[in-house]
Amino acid sequence: KDELGKLQIDVFAPDLSGVESISEGVEVLAKAIEERQTERNGGREKRPLRLIGTSVGALCCVLYASKCDKETFEGTNSNANGSEVDKLFLLGPCFNVEKCLFNYRATFNVTFTDSFIEDAKKIDKFPFVTCPTYIVSGADDTISSLEDAVHWTRQASTLLRATNEGDEDTKKMNTSSAKANKGREAGERRLLEVSGVGHRVESALPHALPRFKEFFNLPNV
Repeated sequence: KDELGKLQIDVFAPDLSGVESISEGVEVLAKAIEERQTERNGGREKRPLRLIGTSVGALCCVLYASKCDKETFEGTNSNANGSEVDKLFLLGPCFNVEKCLFNYRATFNVTFTDSFIEDAKKIDKFPFVTCPTYIVSGADDTISSLEDAVHWTRQASTLLRATNEGDEDTKKMNTSSAKANKGREAGERRLLEVSGVGHRVESALPHALPRFKEFFNLPNV
């Protein structure tokens, strides 16, 4: 938030601390966004959102965007212009979150409740989104692997190639939302690998700011 403040960006940061599951985190994020939209727009049409997240918070951003896409696809999204998420910027996102939780326990001796772990097992490993996304991943990240970030980035083109359940690409996706959205156009996905950085990849944000400004089409300040 401090780094983005240097770019004169007004950052709204919902508090996800204390949530007891990832699903609850997405619900809290959705409620905070709804309240923010109402506060800024007086209940009028929702404005497009640009979400920035780190670690499990980054996954919550992806899941929220995927939820908006699903509602739009099914015609249940109240936003007439489709998904309200315009772009995603993810720092060390925890795709394949069940594996990430195991890595957290092994690396930091962190414990999670049984309900948190059971919820994580139900989370789509690689959610589908239609908005453009930029990922910054640490080359030395032992929590959320670079391999998973690469897989999700490549998945955008895989979705367009896979045409039936027998395709090798379809089998590799192993994700419910990808199968449900097969044939739909995924948003552009970019990946920046930062050497010498672990899971606290937000520490690399000062070095990634030029990419950040270019991705969000921000003026130099």
